[in-house]
Amino acid sequence: MRAASAAVTNLANPEGAGNCTKRTKTCTVSQLQSDISDLLKQHFPHKTWAVLADAFGLKERAAKHRLANNSSYTIEELQLLFQSGDGLDYLNAMMADAAPAWWVWWKQVMAQAEKRRIAAEATQEALQLEAQLPPTAAARRLTKSNADASKKLSAAFARKEAALGFLRPNGDRPIHRAVAQAKGKR
Repeated sequence: MRAASAAVTNLANPEGAGNCTKRTKTCTVSQLQSDISDLLKQHFPHKTWAVLADAFGLKERAAKHRLANNSSYTIEELQLLFQSGDGLDYLNAMMADAAPAWWVWWKQVMAQAEKRRIAAEATQEALQLEAQLPPTAAARRLTKSNADASKKLSAAFARKEAALGFLRPNGDRPIHRAVAQAKGKR
């Protein structure tokens, strides 16, 4: 009986199970993975792993591995991030330096929308300040001047937005019949 047990102890691995892939300090993590983790930490600075675990249905250990960039995000997890309230931030991280025509167009549309938002806030501020002025001729001139400037700015925004609408990359849509007829008459 001793001989059998001695043979068994020689076969046993006293160190336990080993990891088949060695992850060393020189192992590089994808920039996208790192950017997504950084955004998550920025959006949820306290107990980010708990938010991740809850959103993705992960255990604590798995969520911490995602944030430490030891394991990759699944496509379903990225989809949940894109569908969140901060989805545009994750999309910007995903696109990085890519410049397909539709993305360049989309960034122009978003920049235009941001300009319109800033202009609307400035108009509201001006109206609030004008409401505090005494009702004099100078105050009425100022109000009229601001209203005219706001109309001109709104018209400029409308022209730019219309131009962006025409510039939209639409290679997937068929040409309208009237456009095709006009093109054939040239």
